[in-house]
Amino acid sequence: SVKKLIYGEGGIGVSERTSNKLDVLECIDCHKGVPTKKRDTVEELRKRCIECHDQSYGEMFIRWKAKLDGLYKRVVPKIEKVKERIRRIELQGGHTFVYRKPFGEAEFNYNLVKQGNGVHNLEYSEALLEYANNRLDEVIRNLEKKK
Repeated sequence: SVKKLIYGEGGIGVSERTSNKLDVLECIDCHKGVPTKKRDTVEELRKRCIECHDQSYGEMFIRWKAKLDGLYKRVVPKIEKVKERIRRIELQGGHTFVYRKPFGEAEFNYNLVKQGNGVHNLEYSEALLEYANNRLDEVIRNLEKKK
């Protein structure tokens, strides 16, 4: 949820880290569509950064978004790969408990960032996704040994 991400809590394997925006901004400061339940576009959000600050903040917002997108591109294919490998092992009657715990931790952290929209707390989101990536790499290495 957005609230958990902003408060920097609930993740697995990383220290809690409250967003530096928590005591500075209200949701409506950036999300003008909140009262009408309208979803803001990335461009609308970028423009609001510039309105309150300057052009550099709009560029910074785009960098944050790109950084998160890059982390997602590293993690998502690994989640899909591991999920499929676990499914195949189970179809063959094999045991997957040893893979499920680290995979579950990785997937949990990924979902926390995705559902909370990572830019709400970029530093915490990066830590969560790095931890997820490392756990997935560990599972993939162990799956490779199994072959």
